[in-house]
Amino acid sequence: MILSEKQIDLLCDTVEKFGHERQIDKAIEEMGELTQALLKDRYAEDDAFTDNVYEELADVFIALNELFFIYPHQKLADKVANKLERLKKIVNPETVSLPIEAEKDFMDLLIKVFERGMEHDVASTETKKTEINKVLRECSAEV
Repeated sequence: MILSEKQIDLLCDTVEKFGHERQIDKAIEEMGELTQALLKDRYAEDDAFTDNVYEELADVFIALNELFFIYPHQKLADKVANKLERLKKIVNPETVSLPIEAEKDFMDLLIKVFERGMEHDVASTETKKTEINKVLRECSAEV
């Protein structure tokens, strides 16, 4: 799921308004609520808790995207690439040498975002928003 420019602006504004510490705490809270919803859904005899799982997944999705504004760094792109490579070896050991296009596109997007001054000290919030939107437009045009 790719966020629109307005959605990215809203998430960036949210982090700016409430601050890093509060949004980190919110992400922790939302992940805990997702854990509870998943456990309830797993042990339910019907689908009574499934809607709650979707609700909490949406909250965690938003919180994770806010965390990308708080922790933007090439290190994340490297970690994601390493973990996806390890997963690829487990799931498809016969295709280890073949690149996964979706993985490559995602990593290219992350690298572009991080290379364009997403560090807190480097760019203002408006610059961050502008650069993210520019990268998203470029990547969408390439697809």
